[in-house]
Amino acid sequence: MVENDFEIDVIRSGTVILGPDVTCDGFHCNRDVRVQTHIHSDHMADFETSKGRVLVMSPCVRELLTFDHPDFEFRTNIRELSAGDQFHYGNSTISIVAAGHMLGASQVLVVLDDGTRLGYSGDFSWPLDKVIKVDALVVDATYGKPGSGYNYSQTEVEEKFVELSKKLLGNGPIHLMAHTAVIERALMILSTADIQDSVPIIANRKLCASIKVHQKYGWPIDEPICVDTKDGHNALANGRYVRCWQLSEGGRVDGIVEGSTVKLSKYRAEQPVMQYGDQAYRCGLSAHADFAGTLEYVEKSGAQYVVTDNCRGRNDRGRILANVLSNELGIKCRPSSNARVHKWG
Repeated sequence: MVENDFEIDVIRSGTVILGPDVTCDGFHCNRDVRVQTHIHSDHMADFETSKGRVLVMSPCVRELLTFDHPDFEFRTNIRELSAGDQFHYGNSTISIVAAGHMLGASQVLVVLDDGTRLGYSGDFSWPLDKVIKVDALVVDATYGKPGSGYNYSQTEVEEKFVELSKKLLGNGPIHLMAHTAVIERALMILSTADIQDSVPIIANRKLCASIKVHQKYGWPIDEPICVDTKDGHNALANGRYVRCWQLSEGGRVDGIVEGSTVKLSKYRAEQPVMQYGDQAYRCGLSAHADFAGTLEYVEKSGAQYVVTDNCRGRNDRGRILANVLSNELGIKCRPSSNARVHKWG
């Protein structure tokens, strides 16, 4: 793992290694600190095993994790970091910077006692107000392949999504399908566009609780109705509503017998909104930087050495991104090792 004196890598489980003390979004038996950048399932590897370690995260991430981990309310081994805060452990001083990917999502900066600056982008959107400044960087490679971007802006996607929602709500209910964070963003777009005209938002208990946390931190989302309450049943009976379904995060998509479905996808499509059935649509609402944004991010970080995350994602994008960074930007770079590491716990 040590190359050019920079001890950074991503191992098989998705664990990011930053120096001698710190992991991000994963567990390693020889690292005492785990930084949790955000709550998406592909960044939660070995989380129960990590609970005996020092856990570092933003206050938002702690609140969102408490839904599935009620022990977080009283744990004393959690260090909450806000903008400007630092936490020193062993040979490392840790700070986090907003990544824009979802509520509480963070970039991670680790400054070693000798002054070396190691960083992890986490999942990030683009542009960002602030990029961590580092000597060595682990960067997300979700859009690490040339051409894996959009020929339209996310502003255009949001406008098209609002237009589509206005049209569909004129004909009945909308079933909105998305992953955690994307669905909250979609509801904020609908709420701030003021198109609902008393059309209720209906969600399960977990999403209702998540929306309350988002509201607490300033997200302007209209109050939802819990689906398994009397008010929820009445709203469904009225036949005009926005029903939210969380994909692969504990939600189930079943019982849809009327209305239109709109699936919000992070993956690239030819158009901002595409129709693939009589009443079925897909909208490319992404919270990831595209390929061009990823290159800009690396340049702004000032990194002289980069490891691309080749553990997550598809089609060997980390390897491809490493080649581009080396050949086109002249940055010393390699894909992550994805090494198997013996663990205990």
